[in-house]
Amino acid sequence: MKSHVLLEKLVRSQIAEEQGVSNSPSKEELMEVKGTAIRLNIIRIIVGGQMDIVKGFVGNDLGEIVGEPKDSLHRKGLAADVGSSVYKMREMFYMLSNEEVRKVFGVVELRLHATHLHIGFSPL
Repeated sequence: MKSHVLLEKLVRSQIAEEQGVSNSPSKEELMEVKGTAIRLNIIRIIVGGQMDIVKGFVGNDLGEIVGEPKDSLHRKGLAADVGSSVYKMREMFYMLSNEEVRKVFGVVELRLHATHLHIGFSPL
């Protein structure tokens, strides 16, 4: 999967489409979403396998509808919830848990859930 495909998936929201609201990032947010897409793509290449975007960027209009906290990294374009096989999610989690790896990728939030892995990045 290329970074531009990940970028589209990070911004696309079925709820926004159903509710008829925009989920388009501002210019500043778009730069962060692009950075998130690039970092996720590198992680996907290192770990291998498929990576599904469960949740990505949450714009202001969508955030109000779904109750996303205003200080959430999703609102800033700096977070993604990714799904894959349980094995691959754990592999990503353990790789990104390493302090040196976290520094390289700028990982500031990392939570493994039953259905997805939440990864939050520092701003570029």
